[in-house]
Amino acid sequence: MSCTVVTLNTWKGDGAYRTRLRLMAAELAALRPDVVLLQEALAAADGTVDTAARLAEACALPHRVRHTGRRKARMVEGRRLDTTSGLAVLSRRPITGHRVVELPADPRDGDRQALIAHTTDADGAPMVAATTHLTHLDDSPGLRRAQRDAVLAALAGIRDRPVVLGGDFNAGPESPVIAELSGCRAGGADFSPPTLLPADGRGRADSLDHLFLLAGPWRAVRVARVLDAADPATGLYPSDHAGVLAVFG
Repeated sequence: MSCTVVTLNTWKGDGAYRTRLRLMAAELAALRPDVVLLQEALAAADGTVDTAARLAEACALPHRVRHTGRRKARMVEGRRLDTTSGLAVLSRRPITGHRVVELPADPRDGDRQALIAHTTDADGAPMVAATTHLTHLDDSPGLRRAQRDAVLAALAGIRDRPVVLGGDFNAGPESPVIAELSGCRAGGADFSPPTLLPADGRGRADSLDHLFLLAGPWRAVRVARVLDAADPATGLYPSDHAGVLAVFG
């Protein structure tokens, strides 16, 4: 038995959104994931845009849950849309339950959550998949740590099944937020290629996106950075973040 999990920050509706969405869909589908953890998953109130639904369809992942997250008007390819940008879990097998955990927040960057979903692996054994997106505030490492701890506390009581946590932690591998979990990090300390891509445009190069195996008998048998190349035809990247893939078994 193996279970392939991918985490990806989809970059809301920024840039050439529909082209990027096509690239994300094609590249994710080729990876044949069992579970996909999304952050900044855009959805429009009028139904014209839904990143999580499009990726779920492309990857033949018929089961999904979403926390809509921050609501605001955003420009998407020249159109002003009423949108939300939040978290989603996509799964090949039924999701039997889920919950949203509110995280500590700063008024400058509120509305931070974790989304926890209960599903099963290929053998029908129960597993938990959780996704989160921690604060981007560079002057608030204590807040980021408190948010991480709130997620871990919500998952701490689950010890009878594999628990996979992934997302955009806005923290590199040397940060205490990540280093304190190095024993759980898929790929360990040796896996730290930057996940911010040139599309980010902020001049940064850091590994901010991570997968952790917090409980259960699995181990990571393969870890890779994915969705990290520009499309030859357009020069566009699927997102401003690369994804992280782990095959657990």
